[in-house]
Amino acid sequence: MIILGLFLVSGVILYFSASYIAKLSKDISNQRFLVYENSNINGVLADLKNGNDSAAAYIKGIGALVPAKDQLISDLSRVLSNQGTNYGVGVTFDFQQGVEVKPTPTSFGHAGFSLSVTGPLSNLIAFLRYLETASPRFLMSFESADIAKTSNDYVLNAKGLVYFKE
Repeated sequence: MIILGLFLVSGVILYFSASYIAKLSKDISNQRFLVYENSNINGVLADLKNGNDSAAAYIKGIGALVPAKDQLISDLSRVLSNQGTNYGVGVTFDFQQGVEVKPTPTSFGHAGFSLSVTGPLSNLIAFLRYLETASPRFLMSFESADIAKTSNDYVLNAKGLVYFKE
């Protein structure tokens, strides 16, 4: 009976010891993974800070999508109107008063806008695809959009943000 009790106690001790060792090894493995990730992140940040050529290409590309505020004001309405003509839709564009955030060294500024587009549904869709995929100079986001059918055409009314740099 004593020997059986010793085996039982030894078994319980071994079970808990094995569980504890497995937990410790998992914790060590997780900590090593975090150290590995942090060293990679620091390396990437160091490359970016040192002016890595690939980072410069991305920065240049993003900068090309985002015009200066003066260019935004003078060009966006004209470009949208011209593209509306190309796609067979009527376009009305206005900047919203009081919806502007100035750019900082680390983020773009943005201005609010309202957009109204009138025309056949297929033309509206083609115009929106142009804005989403082919518009080379303006980075825009829509916050709301409503579409309604009139007697002959469809009308899209949208509000959103357009981004700019200094």
